[in-house]
Amino acid sequence: MGAAVAPRRGGTDEFDAGHSVSAVGADRLQRGGIEDDVLGLFRAYRSHPSNARRNEIARHYPGLAAGVARRFYGRGEPMDDPVQVARFGLLKAIERFDPDRGVSFTSLAVPTMLGELKRHVRDRTWSTKVPREQKELLTRIGPTTDLLTAELRRSPTVTELAARLDVSPEAVILALEARAAYQASSIFASFGGDGGEGTREAYVAARERGLDGADNRLTVRRLLALLPERERRITELRFFEDKTQSEIAEHLGVIQIHVSRLRRRTLDQLGRRVDDLAALGDV
Repeated sequence: MGAAVAPRRGGTDEFDAGHSVSAVGADRLQRGGIEDDVLGLFRAYRSHPSNARRNEIARHYPGLAAGVARRFYGRGEPMDDPVQVARFGLLKAIERFDPDRGVSFTSLAVPTMLGELKRHVRDRTWSTKVPREQKELLTRIGPTTDLLTAELRRSPTVTELAARLDVSPEAVILALEARAAYQASSIFASFGGDGGEGTREAYVAARERGLDGADNRLTVRRLLALLPERERRITELRFFEDKTQSEIAEHLGVIQIHVSRLRRRTLDQLGRRVDDLAALGDV
């Protein structure tokens, strides 16, 4: 007497001890590997589609969407998102499935869910807008890099990648640069540097401290524009180009004491103009 075969989870098929494994397998193959009750639901939905029937079928595949979505975990988005996308693909597969073709439902459902997940990753998970052609090329670069690495026994160059992908080297470079736009980093995130741990917020603030003097620089530029050409040039050489008094004298063809006198007079004029602007509230 052959061993009894337990029904698949979610099904209601019952087998007596006289069924052989091969007979059961052949019977299931004819039905596309679907239990009789689910097959009946598929046929009922095919004849009279409704959300209720479709959802009832989906409840017979509770772990299928999560299993497919697991391949897309760890991409910087909530874990629930890939599962929801996969469930949407499962519903689309149910709507398209023909139960009388004799093929398994999962042979349609899994590719459909994978297609939805890939479109979701391509179109919805990028932190900034990237041209679609660059996204699609980036998905080809990874497998092609692995293939060329195996063939060449070294990492391929951009030119070699471009030749294999039949695109220009510039297109490969743009696609690789676009990869950095996939997931934005928080400005408050910590990172290690030469000075130890810090945040990008502190780093950006340190780099932008020069903004504090922007108003002063604009004021100085306005004041210099009011000076005669020679006095303005003396001021620029001394304070912007860090020239010595002797170097300025040689540059202008005058004696040093004359440069010193002009510099003092110019600074006095600038000081008075700053006071005037301050009184008007313009600095």
